[in-house]
Amino acid sequence: MTVASSLADDVAAYAALEPWALAERWRIYRRLREESPVHEVAGSVLITTYEDVCSVLLDHERVHNGAPSRGVPGEVLDRLTQGERAMLADIVDWEDRWLTAANGRRHAELRALGTRVFAARAIQDLRERVAAVIHEMLTSLARRETFDFVSEFAYRLPLTVISEILDIPDELREPLHETWVGMMPARTGLAWRSNLPRDLEDAHRHFKAMERQVRDLLDLRSSGPTTEIMRNLVEARASGVDEKDLLVLIQILITAGHQTTQDLLANGLHALLRERDQWRLLCEDPSLAPAAVEEILRYRSPSQDIERFAAAPFTLRGVEVPAGRHLTILLGSANHDPAVFSEPDVFDILRPDARQHVAFGRGPHFCLGAALSRMEGSLALEALARRLPDIELVGDDPPWIPSTHLLGLAFLHVSPGPLRAG
Repeated sequence: MTVASSLADDVAAYAALEPWALAERWRIYRRLREESPVHEVAGSVLITTYEDVCSVLLDHERVHNGAPSRGVPGEVLDRLTQGERAMLADIVDWEDRWLTAANGRRHAELRALGTRVFAARAIQDLRERVAAVIHEMLTSLARRETFDFVSEFAYRLPLTVISEILDIPDELREPLHETWVGMMPARTGLAWRSNLPRDLEDAHRHFKAMERQVRDLLDLRSSGPTTEIMRNLVEARASGVDEKDLLVLIQILITAGHQTTQDLLANGLHALLRERDQWRLLCEDPSLAPAAVEEILRYRSPSQDIERFAAAPFTLRGVEVPAGRHLTILLGSANHDPAVFSEPDVFDILRPDARQHVAFGRGPHFCLGAALSRMEGSLALEALARRLPDIELVGDDPPWIPSTHLLGLAFLHVSPGPLRAG
């Protein structure tokens, strides 16, 4: 493992997705908070402390949402060919329609459509079905000597749930997920914008494939019986909602409905099994599962950052931020800020203030799928603690996926041990 000698080297390695730097991101965050809490790199301003992160997320006059790929530095744009710029413009057009890129009235209108999917009552109505899916999956997986928890449980559970909500047929579920994975280079944060045109053609192809697949889904459910949620979306298109806006919203619902939970489950089980005293606490009292979920969200936040743009110039901690500047708001750093969380690098499912984390953001842009993710995470951890208390990690420590934006494990091999009744 290489250890960088300066903050600039550390941050550059992190932005370049060097595996050692991704594994040490929390040390790098600490250095940033202590040495340069508002830090400029690769055309973006990194915001690292809990206080500043909350302040910026709640500042709707000077800070706006926007397509992340708009943050490409000028010197990178200059090296793109006309065809590459056209592909980037297509990606920006799609991202601009994301709920997470909208502002003001448009954001409120799009969020109102999405809220029907993730309304509290709708989430509670799903509890019994989610518990049944978990029961079936664990019963099957417990027959194996070992299995990959990421691909065979953490991925499949939330994808199954959101697919049932949106009435996605079995034959479309895997292709949609594979397309989302193909779009992921554009979600790697600083590395994507700095290294263009690398990965641009492949990412563009997958963005266009997602558009086709979601349109096929909407067309398929435009006639005949379907779920209430999908019917609402079909009716929205018939009432005049811009079709592409609707397609992008459905993509966001699909990915927001499973990516965060996938990483929450895998990151959480990994932390629990590495800290066996915490796993024992949960097994002794599975009702601690909701508290464990909050600590996992703080300690190993699935979304490590949120991207914004300065709508007006402002100064933060002596750093002048011009209008239009791209902002990288480091949620993962804020959640390890000792000014708020005592011993932040300690994983403690009994932590009394864990729920103060900003893993789901703050304000009107608070994560739409938070309630569903919390519910699935709590039910899954409780079931694991009750039914597979002897589960163990197998093999080498798994690597993190190559992203500064998302925190997820490439795999997590486990041995389930004997299945208990439950």
